[in-house]
Amino acid sequence: MIARDNVNGKLIKAILGIALPVLVLLIACISFSDNIPYMDSWELVPLWDKFYSNQLSFVDLWAQHNEHRLLFPRLIMLGLGYISQWNYLYEIAVNIILGVSIYGVIAYRLYSIDGFKVREYVWLYTSISILAFSLIQQENWLWGWQMQIFLNIFAVVGGCFIVSRENFSWIAFSGACIAAIVATYSFANGMLLWIIAGVLLISMLYQSYLRRSKIAAIIFMWIIIAGSVITSYLYLYTKPGQHPDLSYALYKLHMFVLFILAYIGSPIAVRAVPAVIVGLGGIVIFVILAKTSLGRVWKKQISPAQIYPWLGLASYSVLSAGITAIGRAGFGLNQAVVSRYSTIANLFWISLIVLYFYSKRYGFEQEDSLIYKWYRAIMHRKRLIGIVLVITFLWGSGINLKNMWNHHKSLSEAKVQIISGNFEERYLSRVYPIYNIAKVRVSILQKYHLSLFDKP
Repeated sequence: MIARDNVNGKLIKAILGIALPVLVLLIACISFSDNIPYMDSWELVPLWDKFYSNQLSFVDLWAQHNEHRLLFPRLIMLGLGYISQWNYLYEIAVNIILGVSIYGVIAYRLYSIDGFKVREYVWLYTSISILAFSLIQQENWLWGWQMQIFLNIFAVVGGCFIVSRENFSWIAFSGACIAAIVATYSFANGMLLWIIAGVLLISMLYQSYLRRSKIAAIIFMWIIIAGSVITSYLYLYTKPGQHPDLSYALYKLHMFVLFILAYIGSPIAVRAVPAVIVGLGGIVIFVILAKTSLGRVWKKQISPAQIYPWLGLASYSVLSAGITAIGRAGFGLNQAVVSRYSTIANLFWISLIVLYFYSKRYGFEQEDSLIYKWYRAIMHRKRLIGIVLVITFLWGSGINLKNMWNHHKSLSEAKVQIISGNFEERYLSRVYPIYNIAKVRVSILQKYHLSLFDKP
């Protein structure tokens, strides 16, 4: 009876640990959400004008926005807008649903394939929940337009998990291709999934019992599909004129490296310097765990299907940081820790956490190499490190909670004035930076009774 009560107690702790971050997020989003488009969301207004005048075409949906082609996010946003008269809250709700779905896919994978039982690994599921639903991602939670990032991450997670299956099937291959297409046409970084998933696929195939001729055919088909999709993406592509010179990262190499470290550290620390320190520490520990994990895989002590997807997800975060650094490092180091990037960087920390729990399960810390002696020295201070990271994380969450409140207050005031017909620049500039364009687009919303002008 005592043992059963102990098991039930652990399960209750796990459920509370998983649910509490979700509850905090829901309360914050319900409290601070507003039915008014914000910033890039106003770029959807011309599409509404074309939609209601029967001029909307596939080219409009495929068109470039900054570096991205937001085909799938635009389709979802237009669909939601059609059934709700573009109630912006629907998009925020979908962002939350996608966030929950991402966590659900990861948790299902950990439970069913990796064998981490919820009641036995309470802190594993809790720590991932804290990261997945953190308020540090507040821009992505409250900006409907940021659906592109959640949709991209959902596809990346699904794609990495699918190609890491032990048994190849054409259905799984097709699913991985679909995931990569959705990732690509949701956010520019999604093109990386073709490379990462391709490497994972090749690694899994060469450890299978398939004939070499079939493996070659599968790889060839993947390359052809990837090349076709990426070529279609790059067709008529132009570099955004308002962004820094791409060569900046070459002659400011130190800024390029610091940007990547800050980007990786952004889910934990919201200021540039602490984020660089956290990012560097995370990468050092990850490299140690990845090296040992791969060593166990090559010795056939661990299945590659258990390790490879987490390496793929972490690689996606790091490579995304590199691509972003090339295009954005010229804006300064603070650009690396903007809230919207933290969702992508989360994949690195989630993967690191999973590898850490694998190290505990399989006794990686018993390795006798010099590098693992350093690792043990770090882990001997894990409580202190954990306390520092938790304080840093809570501090960042508090800052972003305050940002959410200020964002809500600003938009609420602007919404009241705009609905009443007051289109002064001081109010329109709160929702879109270019006053003349904002004024025209407000009139379009009025014309079709969309968003804040919807008739009750």
